[in-house]
Amino acid sequence: MKGYIGTYTTSRSKGIYSFDWDGNKLSTPELFYPCQDPKYLTSFQGGILAVVKLEGKGGLIYVDAHGNQIAQLVYEESPSCYVGVIQDHIYTVNYHTGVVSCLAWDGNQLTLKHQIRIQDKAGSHHILEVNGYLWVPCLMLDQIVILNFDLYEVGRIDMEKGSGPRHAVLVDHYYYICGELSNILYAIDVDTRQVVSREELLVSKKDTKGAAAIAYENGKIYVSTRFSDVISVVSVHEGQMHLEQVVSSMGIHPRDFVLGENSLLVVHKDDDEVAVLKRDQHGYLTKRLAHQKAPEGVCVIWEEKE
Repeated sequence: MKGYIGTYTTSRSKGIYSFDWDGNKLSTPELFYPCQDPKYLTSFQGGILAVVKLEGKGGLIYVDAHGNQIAQLVYEESPSCYVGVIQDHIYTVNYHTGVVSCLAWDGNQLTLKHQIRIQDKAGSHHILEVNGYLWVPCLMLDQIVILNFDLYEVGRIDMEKGSGPRHAVLVDHYYYICGELSNILYAIDVDTRQVVSREELLVSKKDTKGAAAIAYENGKIYVSTRFSDVISVVSVHEGQMHLEQVVSSMGIHPRDFVLGENSLLVVHKDDDEVAVLKRDQHGYLTKRLAHQKAPEGVCVIWEEKE
């Protein structure tokens, strides 16, 4: 499998890096496309979309599988922190400005269709389609802002004060979201829009908070905590949760990870470690299978499957 790593380009990194993982061997990540601050990536039509800094402002680039830039667009004050594709449209979310943008790709160029500024410094972090609406967690507001597809606000869900909602996954009728500031995983019933359960993600109260990335597979939710350098494994069923395991991520500042067959690959920002952890038949993390180095990794994705 081929993967791509998005980075901060503050000192050591030069842009987007690529690597291969065949289940046994992890290749040395190599520079795939030079650019400034490709903080988040997503696979798109055989290539990669990346939010980047362009001309000192925020922009989006589309790069093909051979590392050739196909298109770019400068459209906001500063780079967004997230990009995703929902119903053939591209959405970006800006943490600092609170702006959510909808863009289109016509096969030749990127165009900006709609924008909404939720609130300056809202801490908007993510976007996910839920029951025909777009849910946007806003860390600094302790709220999830709900938009329609024209990017008009239609409601808000209040979270615990100080929770700092960040990223989420949708499993059946439940929206599981990690609180970056509380290090608690919350389950929200998508029909009632009410929190139905909560689960601590750290074992010790002395651990430093900072929940960052989240993923789901086969009844287990995985969450990385960047300031404690751990991965938490939580079993989930119909909105109920139980913390099963908290293990070392095998690096410093685990910012993002992806699930592979019987594995979890995690990138670390501070010590450049790319670690592959084994997942057993029950979904638990057991040992490190391989590791390499990639500078300032903050996002990791697999290439799009055909």
